[in-house]
Amino acid sequence: MTRRIPYPDDSYLAEIGRVIYALAYLEWGALGDLSHLPGLPPALSVENLAGKTTATVALEIRANLAAVADPGVAAWLLAHADALEALAPRRNGVVHARPATIDGQQRLNRWAKRSGMVEAYPITDDLLGHLVDDIEAAVTATGGLRPRLPGSAP
Repeated sequence: MTRRIPYPDDSYLAEIGRVIYALAYLEWGALGDLSHLPGLPPALSVENLAGKTTATVALEIRANLAAVADPGVAAWLLAHADALEALAPRRNGVVHARPATIDGQQRLNRWAKRSGMVEAYPITDDLLGHLVDDIEAAVTATGGLRPRLPGSAP
């Protein structure tokens, strides 16, 4: 089939997918355990957080930390909130970028107005690679703080 859209090369498209998947993985690293942890406020339930944006999930976690009884769980949740708040806008820059021809290649280009200022930059291979590296570092950091789930082996 002849494609109408001038797509970037497959490695670039794969790295975009990797960014999206990696941040979803980081977010689920917190959400997936919430129903197994006792003593959390109702606001920190998967049911309450389902369907909310990544940034909103981070805000909800942060807003409810004082109600988390276990300090280890609170530290783990805070690490997730910090990581999601830092990384979601960077992922959003990729997701909300527009196609452009940059240096003869099909790439994405971010252009937006924020608080009256223009934000414009190309989504380069290096930007994508660094973003994946930073998300993976956050997964490692939050994983190191992950509380032991009730009934799991030590």
